[in-house]
Amino acid sequence: QKILFYGIFFKRAIMNNKNNLKKFLISIIYITIMLIFSILYNPEIKFSSFLFPLLVGTGIFLSWKWGAFTTLVYLILGFVGLPILNKTGGLSFFTGENLFFYIASIPGSIICGYVAYSGKEGKYRRPFKVFLGMALGLLTIYVVGTPWYINYNFAVSSGTLENINLWATGLKDGFAIPLALDLLKSIIIAVVFIIFKNHFPELLIKTSFDKINLKN
Repeated sequence: QKILFYGIFFKRAIMNNKNNLKKFLISIIYITIMLIFSILYNPEIKFSSFLFPLLVGTGIFLSWKWGAFTTLVYLILGFVGLPILNKTGGLSFFTGENLFFYIASIPGSIICGYVAYSGKEGKYRRPFKVFLGMALGLLTIYVVGTPWYINYNFAVSSGTLENINLWATGLKDGFAIPLALDLLKSIIIAVVFIIFKNHFPELLIKTSFDKINLKN
């Protein structure tokens, strides 16, 4: 009965609404793109993952609401066992060093989308707001996730966090370096978004941002 109820709800909320159906299909396309990147990811090449920039990027490509939905669906796919979270999945989602990085990607995508689409955008400010949204979304992920990363890698192994050197190493390896690299990757994603926004707007989810005359 529950399956029938959710099936009916899904049909009425998504399938019977053309606008929601388009958003849902675009969300599926974006998830597929992230799956492709997860397959191409090589763990032997350090910092080659685009996972966090892509998860945050859902906020600008799909709007903050559908971005959060898409990120949640992707994380659920990883939780049920698909090795799509940097080649990990299943119970390792709850036991690995990246736990809170993953969890924080949901508010990260919300913040990214909200900032990118906030205010009355002009032609010249739009790229800045898009990158600012990406940057703040990534910062959210690393601020939330780094303490757990340090605890997992150092407190668990050494039994203490009193050694300042452990904190310094954790902040470098779990925050400063990966955040800087993800910010560079976010520039690529922001540029791709701006290209799509100006040349292929039909492939993006419309928001209040689209009320602006793009020809101004």
